[in-house]
Amino acid sequence: IRLKKSWNNEKYFLSRKITFDVFLLCLWYNNLESNQKDKSMKKIVIATLLCISLPYAKSSSKCDNPKLTDYDRNYCMNKVHAEADKELNANYKKLMSMLNKQGKSKLKASEMNWINERDNACQDGGTTYIQCNIEYTIERTNFLQDRIRECKSSGCLNSKLD
Repeated sequence: IRLKKSWNNEKYFLSRKITFDVFLLCLWYNNLESNQKDKSMKKIVIATLLCISLPYAKSSSKCDNPKLTDYDRNYCMNKVHAEADKELNANYKKLMSMLNKQGKSKLKASEMNWINERDNACQDGGTTYIQCNIEYTIERTNFLQDRIRECKSSGCLNSKLD
């Protein structure tokens, strides 16, 4: 089977090579006599490790590259969606902790309605449109943040949880 050359394949092989280089360097360092392991040697080892890992660290932010494959673009969009979803969940939990029983019930119902609305807007048959999901998630996060701000400043208003 022939692998299609892409950024992900190059990144994988680069990370394997760096891992192997670091492994060899660690073996070498561990085999030194204890009197050779002075501070200057430690500095050299640390500097070498940093130099070896820099190209890999720099290549991990390739989502801005206009020459990405469709697979890479989807990967990057999924990373953005995961972060947006994480923020949404954190804000939802924070707001829930601020509400009374009636407010919690209202927010939960509102969240279920929002999920249905998002799914109807962002799915077509078996296809999910990730950009649409991201936009809906960010919009909902902003809504939740506004409610949190209200709870902190003037008290929670259950009427605004719809």
